[in-house]
Amino acid sequence: MGLLEVDLPPIQLHASTQTDIRTPAKARFLQDVGFSQIVLARELSLGQIRAVAAETNCTLEFFVHGALCVAYSGQCYISHAHTGRSANRGECAQACRLPYTLADGQGRIVAHEQHLLSMKDNDQSANLRALIGAGISSFKIEGRLKDLGYVKNITAHYRQLLDRILEDLPGYRRASSGHVTLGFTPQPEKTFNRGSTDYFVNRRRHGIEAFDSPAFVGEQIGTVLRVGADFIDVDANAAIHNGDGLSYFDRHRELVGLRINRVEGRRLYPNGMADGLAVGALLFRNRDQAFERLLEKKSAERRVRVDLLFSETPDGFALTMTDEDGIAITAPLAHAKEPASNAERAAHDPGTTPQARRSMFCVGDGFAATLAVVVPAQGCAQCAAPRGRKCWKRRAWRPIAARCGRGRSSRRRPIRTPRCLTSGMS
Repeated sequence: MGLLEVDLPPIQLHASTQTDIRTPAKARFLQDVGFSQIVLARELSLGQIRAVAAETNCTLEFFVHGALCVAYSGQCYISHAHTGRSANRGECAQACRLPYTLADGQGRIVAHEQHLLSMKDNDQSANLRALIGAGISSFKIEGRLKDLGYVKNITAHYRQLLDRILEDLPGYRRASSGHVTLGFTPQPEKTFNRGSTDYFVNRRRHGIEAFDSPAFVGEQIGTVLRVGADFIDVDANAAIHNGDGLSYFDRHRELVGLRINRVEGRRLYPNGMADGLAVGALLFRNRDQAFERLLEKKSAERRVRVDLLFSETPDGFALTMTDEDGIAITAPLAHAKEPASNAERAAHDPGTTPQARRSMFCVGDGFAATLAVVVPAQGCAQCAAPRGRKCWKRRAWRPIAARCGRGRSSRRRPIRTPRCLTSGMS
């Protein structure tokens, strides 16, 4: 809060979930002292979120995916009590992921060496529309210490869900520009998670805990049929590949992992035989090698649509670029104009008819453009430049010069719509 007393430039101030925003009064206070966006506590229900939205007009942000703390947001003191490292200052020692033994008042053991404070992971995939209706306009994904595959997979998953919802809600729009095309199908269950829960968004319920393990168990993949000296035979419900990571619970209910070096039908050869693996044990896959390799490649592309207008000005020409959000820039060029040396040919050239010519092409990474060329009735202004030399060298004008019948540009291929732009563009 001391930042509010500093002479800061006019930047937006966001209130973290560490500020423990659970009530309309707290949210309104933070808004009134200068915060333009606030991250609500993870523990709120839809009704509580609506109550906050009714009392504020700042942007409300809410966690929709990732780890959950057993304590209220910004109110965990376990880590500091154990180690002196404060979770409320970004130094959580993960005390809630440790095993504990629980005894009753008479000293009888209720639970032995279980992860009694460990929570499942937050997953609001099914509640996005309801959260929007309650007043949330910014969705937060927890990603501390997560790898690249996790980031790609989870962000792509929510991008798809939100795009479908926005198609039904004309009063809303994306905060970002452009359209994203994915090169893979997101599968959130394949990257790190401790199981999933929507926590208290709909109501308080049982089943939010991950007592067995705080690690990534994975998807159930099969059952052990036989254990050999350096191999295991399995009855699998899906294909297992070289490089896959498997896990199982040993007789002490501890999660054990192994990596598969080679697969020969039902027989798997791990990189090392782990202790405690017995016939009948359930196997889980917590690393899908084929999926991870897919995520290592280029997996998504964002394209922003822009309109280009090439026009004649009193002292030369101008190129105006306008993106889909209405942001525009114009680049003028002073240049002498001369009449076409072959006026009859120019008059019958389809590229010089007295109308706006339109084509679609790439103007650089992430941009797709629709080009409108304004041509005067007496001929092609572009051809009027001496042999088009100053025109064809400028990348943004090359599609125009390519339609002209003069200069070195005439040897270039005619414009075609790139295949990458034929879907979803207009």
